[in-house]
Amino acid sequence: MKIKLNDTKYSKEIKKTHELKIGTFFFFEKFIVAEINEGENVNWGNCQELIKLAIDFYPNEIKVNYISNRINEYSVSPADWLKFLKNVNRIKNYYIVCSSKSSFTNLIFEKLFFKKRIYQTNSLQTAIAKCLEQEKNQFTNP
Repeated sequence: MKIKLNDTKYSKEIKKTHELKIGTFFFFEKFIVAEINEGENVNWGNCQELIKLAIDFYPNEIKVNYISNRINEYSVSPADWLKFLKNVNRIKNYYIVCSSKSSFTNLIFEKLFFKKRIYQTNSLQTAIAKCLEQEKNQFTNP
C-alpha cells in the first residue's frame, strides 16, 4: 500500500522539507526520504539542486541513508544513474519502498549499478525502522 511520509508518525521528526520540481525530499537527522512526482524522468541535471541541498544539510562528508518512497510512477535515466553513483559517494544505505510492477522493474535495474546492498520493502514505516535500527547498531557494535 502506498503511504506518503506525511501520513506516518515519522512526519513529526522531519528536520527540513524541500519541494523541488522533480519531487518532495524530507531531510531527517540520519536519512532522506524522497517522493518523486508522477511521470518525472530523474536525471543528473534535475538532481543537482537536491545534491547541493543535501551537502549543505549534511556537512563534513557525512554519509546519509536514502529512502525512495515510490508512491508515483517515474523513470530514471540509465546513463545519469551511473554518473550519479560515480560522482556522489555519500549514500550509506539505499532503501526502496515499492509495490507496483514498474517499481520492481526499476529496482532490478538499479541493482545492476548500485554496488552496495539495496534494501527493498513495501512499507515506508518498515524502511524507516530498518534504517534507524542500522544506525543504532552502527554505534553499539564496533
